[in-house]
Amino acid sequence: NCIAVGVLGAGENVPVKGFEYKYDYLVLAHGARANTFNIPGVEENAFFLREISEARGIRRRIVQNLMTAKLPTTSQEEVERLLHFVVVGGGPTGVEFAADIADFLKEDIPQIDPALLSYCQVTLVEASEVLGSFDEKLRNYAAKRLVKIGVKLRKAVVAEVTENAVILTDGEVLRTGLVVWSTGVGSSSFSRTLKCDKNRAGRIAIDGELRVLKDGVVVDSVYALGDCAADTKTPLPTLAAVASRQGKFLAKKLNNVLAHKPDTSTFLFRSLGAMASLGRGTALVELKQPATFDLTGLRAYFIWKSAYLTMMLSMRTRLYVLVNWCGSRIFGRDITYIAEISEWKLWKTLATEGATREQSRRRIEEEAAKHTFGVVSATSEHHSSAASSEALKNEIKKE
Repeated sequence: NCIAVGVLGAGENVPVKGFEYKYDYLVLAHGARANTFNIPGVEENAFFLREISEARGIRRRIVQNLMTAKLPTTSQEEVERLLHFVVVGGGPTGVEFAADIADFLKEDIPQIDPALLSYCQVTLVEASEVLGSFDEKLRNYAAKRLVKIGVKLRKAVVAEVTENAVILTDGEVLRTGLVVWSTGVGSSSFSRTLKCDKNRAGRIAIDGELRVLKDGVVVDSVYALGDCAADTKTPLPTLAAVASRQGKFLAKKLNNVLAHKPDTSTFLFRSLGAMASLGRGTALVELKQPATFDLTGLRAYFIWKSAYLTMMLSMRTRLYVLVNWCGSRIFGRDITYIAEISEWKLWKTLATEGATREQSRRRIEEEAAKHTFGVVSATSEHHSSAASSEALKNEIKKE
């Protein structure tokens, strides 16, 4: 069963209708959600790093914070809060985001408003070790590099996330204008509704051939791959490399099935290593195939960049990303604010209401000032007349 949703914003009544779609083979690859560990306020107040819409939301929030911080009506305390960015989760994704934000603040804020730079701060909160999946030498290198570029490392556990702060279990309150949550993978709401076997994390249970299991039995013609699925016997890390290779493996298997060629092969994953960017010009690379060795610094950074370019699916995308990297390097990052139409409507409403209140306030002040001036003038005239009468009486007495 599927649900079709009409065009949003085209009218007040958006059509929502259900329909059925028949299939010969079904592949579930809907991904997963970040693991919030049921911590209060995370879903409502934190941003995640899994969808394009979330990335756009983070970009808009950062630009909004900068615009608000520059307003003369914003207090110093509020500026400090707005320009404090908190990243929760010290894995590769969280570390890369924290390093990139730190670079942005250091390189681009002086071009926007140098006075704001002293208020900017990035805090990375991690309950265990930063980049815990890497070896100790690389972890230590990463920690020193992050501190050097201005990222404050905080080893702690989050107790609650509010609209304006992150509260830690030790009682410390980190007042912030942006919370980015990157603490691993949890099950999506769609996965939770499916009537099939799941592991303890709520991911769909599959066998070695990526077939979905129900009550320990294979569900015919239904497969699952990527972050939404997990082999209960040989669980694999939730990495893009795993999902990509699973996709290629399943495509080959289904082509064989359609060609009536028997294929009972199972999916095998061998990690080639791991990488993480640590800001402009620095990264770390841990290679495991064909030989084991580590790289840090500029060489690792070029390997990291090259690897990401080769992962792009088309030459057009690769060229677009390469041009974007070069443009950001030469001209700085583009922080043009592109608002949704709903935001513009809301801003217009709020601005109109604020202008009306301001006009009413000024009108009341002007009327009060006129009334006060009238009373003062009448009093002055009264005192002047009394003084003139007294002077006249004195003159008559003299005569």
